Amino acid sequence: MVKVTYAQDRVVRIEGRLEGGILPELSVLGGAGWTIELSGVVSIDDRAREFLHRKRAEGCRLVGASMYIAQLLEERHP
Repeated sequence: MVKVTYAQDRVVRIEGRLEGGILPELSVLGGAGWTIELSGVVSIDDRAREFLHRKRAEGCRLVGASMYIAQLLEERHP
């Protein structure tokens, strides 16, 4: 289960398991100027990882990730 909270100033807080099924809801996020707060994320699947890679490349800031999630984000899969 995942909880998504849209805060002020273009900040999105995500808590729980970030999986591909929630990504359509997050497609409203633009690029530069948005911040995705990941401190409450406990796991991500491959689709979510690629989504976060794309958002970071578009200029989104990814903040607050645990060491585990940060390591997953550093890994690239074909």
